[in-house]
Formats: sequence, C-alpha cells, structure tokens
Amino acid sequence: MDILGIGVPELLFILIIVLIVLGPNEMQKSAKVLGDGLRKLVMSDTWKVITKTGRELQTLPNKLMREANLKEIEEELKKTSREVSGGYGSWAGVPVPEAEPTTIPSPQPPAAPQAALPSADEETASGG
Repeated sequence: MDILGIGVPELLFILIIVLIVLGPNEMQKSAKVLGDGLRKLVMSDTWKVITKTGRELQTLPNKLMREANLKEIEEELKKTSREVSGGYGSWAGVPVPEAEPTTIPSPQPPAAPQAALPSADEETASGG
C-alpha cells in the first residue's frame, strides 16, 4: 500500500518523528487541524477544478490521437472525392485512353451433316 509514493514503513517512521517532536498532546491538536484543513480543501471548488483538470490531462493523449485520426480520415475522404469527381483516370494519375469498339465474331453455323453410310440392309438390297 503506497500513499503518494510513501509506503507503510516510511509512514510509521514519519509518525514516530512527529510524536517525538510534538509530543502526544500537540500531535492530537495538530492532527485535528490537519484533518479540518484537508476536509476544507477537498470540499472546495478549487479541489474540484484540480481533479477535473487532472482527469482531462490523463485523457488528453487519447483525445489528441482520435482528433489526429479524424483529420487524416477527413483528408483521405476529400482526396477520394476529388479523384472520383475527376474521373477514373485521375486515380492512376494518367489519362485513360479511349477504348476502341470491339466486335464479337458471330459463331459459325454447325457443319452440314455428312451423308449417312449405307446400312447393312441397304447393302444387301443393292446387291453388294
């Protein structure tokens, strides 16, 4: 447990020093005065502003990153819209040559059927 970077052993050491310097009676009075002062500080508008500013400073890097990303997206969108309004050729950076009309050849008609070979019945009938 650390309080403002001060661990338990350091806190005990500080309390012992204060007890030796102030004595038990003065330590109670000074602790009461210190507690009252801290309560007034925490309840004051100044403390609220300080804590609000601290939270804003903690979120500032994320906020700046989001805003920078939004600016990049906005620039990219503007660039894309300029390219689209400029035509297809502006995407590649060179003009697109006009295409020549192409003709699709029509399919060839099927070949005429060959004469049928005489069947075995026709061969015997013709005498062959």
